[in-house]
Amino acid sequence: MSERIVVVLGAGASFDVDTGSTPGTDSEWKPPLVSSMFEGRESFYGLRRPYKGARRLAQVLHHRAAAGVLDMERELRALANSPDSITRRDFLDIPPYLRDVMYNVGLPPGVRDARPGGYVVSPGAYALLLHELLVSADSEVAFIVMNYDTLLERSLMEYDPESYKFDSFEDYVEPSRKALVVKPHGSVNWWAPMRQRVANLTWHQALDSISLDDIRSSAARKFHADEIRASHGATAQVDGAQHWMYPLITAPLADKEESDLVCPAEHLEALSSFMQDCGRYLFIGTSGFDTDVLAFMARHMPELSIGEFVFGGDGREAQAANKEARNRILRALPRLGPRPPHNVATQETSDTFMYGFASYLLTRRALTLATLPLDEILGQYETDTRE
Repeated sequence: MSERIVVVLGAGASFDVDTGSTPGTDSEWKPPLVSSMFEGRESFYGLRRPYKGARRLAQVLHHRAAAGVLDMERELRALANSPDSITRRDFLDIPPYLRDVMYNVGLPPGVRDARPGGYVVSPGAYALLLHELLVSADSEVAFIVMNYDTLLERSLMEYDPESYKFDSFEDYVEPSRKALVVKPHGSVNWWAPMRQRVANLTWHQALDSISLDDIRSSAARKFHADEIRASHGATAQVDGAQHWMYPLITAPLADKEESDLVCPAEHLEALSSFMQDCGRYLFIGTSGFDTDVLAFMARHMPELSIGEFVFGGDGREAQAANKEARNRILRALPRLGPRPPHNVATQETSDTFMYGFASYLLTRRALTLATLPLDEILGQYETDTRE
């Protein structure tokens, strides 16, 4: 029987997705970390231009974020709940802008002539991870994707275009597949209807008449990303009428509740069923701030579960931030353990890799995590810490 493994993919996974295996990588469209979402690179500013609120709030957020003195998730939460009505309205421009960024960075560079965007022809790190887990390990995998982009979906379709299609919500958790894809915070090609389109009503005017809570409670609809290239002005046919649409994503906010997850209930049901007898968890490029997802995982994780953590970034500050991210996850998931002590020689924990997603794949530790019996993995941790 194949072993099961859950892989949690954060912003750091998409950021480090290129392995140099394909030509034409465009650094202008490299998937951003949260701290660089509001920087002044020309490509991002061009996408921000139609969103007046995002342009204003970018000036509030970026300088402190780039200096490392801002907790971006908490700041966005504060903006969304601001007592100032203008700021609350301006915040409604943030999720569409974030969606448009992640849509464009996920495009293949070959379509740049037709529209902006495109970072990498093929997401090499995801392709290698899929080969390790689905082919070499012959594992069943549940991917929990915290990102809005569709880089993982692209890799799955490249691996097996006959089996892996994403044309409906049902496709993400098709039970006949070895890999499930659960995107608890939404996706660039998921949309919620706002208001029916009528003459003399613009997209922004429709947005002005609703709240964030209205959007969250709206019925979810799925449309192909190629059908709606930009959030502003987006329309689609819903129940026989044309509606203005808003991206069905959750902006990266701290202290979110489990009830804020925007993916269909069927996705969460499939994930909870998968997790019941899955004791292996791999976290790649995650911050540990996603308390809504961690709360869900904590409820469904078996008692004996093992975790491995992959981070990137240079310098002491990045290393310290990565260790704190690991600790946040462990505090939220008390069943994830036992937790090995620090390696005296490297000052790392034996369940943690600090040198990036692409470099981690060279070690083949993902294959080890997916295939070895749990007691042998624990034995390896103990050996590592004694060396």
